[in-house]
Amino acid sequence: MRFSRTLAAICLLASTAGAQAAAICLATADIENSDSPDGKVLILKMKNGKVWHTALQPACPGIRFSGFSRNIQGGQVCENSQILRVLQSGEVCAIGKFVPGDLPAQK
Repeated sequence: MRFSRTLAAICLLASTAGAQAAAICLATADIENSDSPDGKVLILKMKNGKVWHTALQPACPGIRFSGFSRNIQGGQVCENSQILRVLQSGEVCAIGKFVPGDLPAQK
């Protein structure tokens, strides 16, 4: 009986650990350019033609006009863990979850 409880606990842990997806990280060398049309979303265009976008948390309106700096470790930008600082205003915002593809068309 003790063995079956232990086995059940291990299976439960394994299933919950597998349910959490690994964070998406993009190599900075593969990023062709970046743009933020509204200070709320950052669009990353990759050298291979793929496009990723992410919500900025909180919004950084100044990013549209003066660009940003970021502290890169390991040559990658990872979702939900990267902080950006707007160059002129000093605003600080974080990158959210990366979503593949272009932004949906605005109506």
